[in-house]
Amino acid sequence: MYRINCLLLLIISAFILCGCEQQPSIEPSGKAIKIGFVGPFTGPAGAQGRESIKGVRTALQIQPMLRNGDVIELIIENDNDDPQLTERALRKLARQDKVSAVLLASSSNAALHTTSIADSIETPVLALLATHPEVSKSDGFMSQLCFDDKFQGLVAALFVADELLIEKVTVFTDMEDLHSSYLANEFIRKFKSVDGEVSATVAVNAERDDYVEILKNARENGSLALYMPVAETHVVEIIKAVREIGWTVDMIGADGLLASIQNEYPDFLPELDGLYVTDFYGSRRESSTHTSYARKLARVFDSLYTGDPSTYTAMGAEAYGILYSALDRCDDPLDRKCVNRMIRSTKDFDGVMGHISIGSDGKATRPLLVSKINNGRPEIVVSVH
Repeated sequence: MYRINCLLLLIISAFILCGCEQQPSIEPSGKAIKIGFVGPFTGPAGAQGRESIKGVRTALQIQPMLRNGDVIELIIENDNDDPQLTERALRKLARQDKVSAVLLASSSNAALHTTSIADSIETPVLALLATHPEVSKSDGFMSQLCFDDKFQGLVAALFVADELLIEKVTVFTDMEDLHSSYLANEFIRKFKSVDGEVSATVAVNAERDDYVEILKNARENGSLALYMPVAETHVVEIIKAVREIGWTVDMIGADGLLASIQNEYPDFLPELDGLYVTDFYGSRRESSTHTSYARKLARVFDSLYTGDPSTYTAMGAEAYGILYSALDRCDDPLDRKCVNRMIRSTKDFDGVMGHISIGSDGKATRPLLVSKINNGRPEIVVSVH
């Protein structure tokens, strides 16, 4: 667990940012408002936590205290993307640390397991990356910053059918991962509804690392695209096999794929050229043309970190910005029910790639981007609102 006292951050900000990104002068109240961050920093999903917290810290640097002078204190917990550890972290943050809200950077599996926990401890949780549609519900305490997999599956299927003009695909899925299996099923359902054909559905697992024969069969069966809403470890092996057999085929990945490959397989990025991904974030160059918030974040990010921000970084920054606004709009930012209502009344928040709203059901309305990788970087092909 780590604690970041933002009174110290205020001092650091003055030197790092030369005053250009600071809040207007605010008299500190002497009161701290605690917020939690839960995510994986180790294990297969470790990139989600490590990259998301960069975004949170970047946004915190810009807005370290509320307009009433209350200082934001951040408490971080590593759950290793283990639902049991996620539950333990949420209970600790609510009962022991007395946080006003929690930012959750774990997977749909962990979020689904703890939706009822958030309700029972009456603590607002904003899930950054959990895209399963059942993570949030009306009158609940867990909300989603991301679009959900119903929408993502729909957009991916229509993009393949209407934009790529492809009628036959092979779909890869991980039946042990709720995000992967739900998204694959949504894609298949919608693709078939527009007269598309799924020639095969391939279940990946930890033991499978040889896709050559599977891909040869897919090619012989007439597939013209591969839909791959699976982890980066599998996508890398699938792409290697595609290159090995010399197959020219369209490939489509899902949210977070590029960020995970950037973290876990940076040397493999040149091999991604031609890959399409559905995601929340495009690239630094494209985001800087979208919003002033993105430009401000980019400047502060560069003062703190090396390299480019990823999808996870962008989501962390947006999550903090939305939570900050919710806290600031409550007369008492310690009132968790008020903070929850304010999160769920977010309207046209100026995010990294466009406006974000969160409804009373806890579901976000935000741009979904379809990008194509060129020279190792995503270029937006379609933006769906």
